[in-house]
Amino acid sequence: MPTGTEHGYWRSICKKYMQEQRADDWRYLLKIGRTDTFLNVVDQKFYEKEYSVPMEEYGVTEELKAKDPMAWIQCYNQVRAQIKERCSRTWKIFAQAMLIYSKRQESKLS
Repeated sequence: MPTGTEHGYWRSICKKYMQEQRADDWRYLLKIGRTDTFLNVVDQKFYEKEYSVPMEEYGVTEELKAKDPMAWIQCYNQVRAQIKERCSRTWKIFAQAMLIYSKRQESKLS
């Protein structure tokens, strides 16, 4: 499985969001040296979530690919977009929960 720096889609949108919308929290992560860990966990979690869905459930099968490659590509892209949209609605919640966890862990060490 690729690392966060190889695929990085969720990492990059999370980083941009944190820098622009949650600047205080981003500075906190910088201060404690956890930005890379934070971004890698978000990226890995949602990469796995995005690619763990069996495409066969949506009719994207090897049989379709052999019969009609263009229909397979269209179906595959459509399913991928739907999954990415679902993930897009939940990654901020996950990132916020991780941030709260990071703050609790840091306060325990203090």
